[in-house]
Amino acid sequence: MAEYIREDKARCIDAGIRLLRDNLSFKTATPILYKDNLRDISPADFKVQSSEVAMFTKAAGKDIVAFFASPGIAFVAFVDDGGCNYAYGTLNEMLSPNLAKRVRSAYFPEYGKGE
Repeated sequence: MAEYIREDKARCIDAGIRLLRDNLSFKTATPILYKDNLRDISPADFKVQSSEVAMFTKAAGKDIVAFFASPGIAFVAFVDDGGCNYAYGTLNEMLSPNLAKRVRSAYFPEYGKGE
């Protein structure tokens, strides 16, 4: 009997594959980061910001599973109705101010001096 992947798990696998594919296409990008990589950041900061882009993609307020950033753009896999989904936008549109500042200062100090 053939095994099958439930739709919610398939959506998480799809979001992860898209995140990896986009990460590999950038020369200047962070590694893919998870909550475990940034333990000193508050769990409340691992939510997608309520911005116009996030609302359009239905990502606003959802929990971030994994993300990576280039100097100006954040790519985010997030929990969505039992599965996962994927969206991207500017750092300030997708990541909380604390998380965006942390990413800029750690990976892109030449862009905005961490502000």
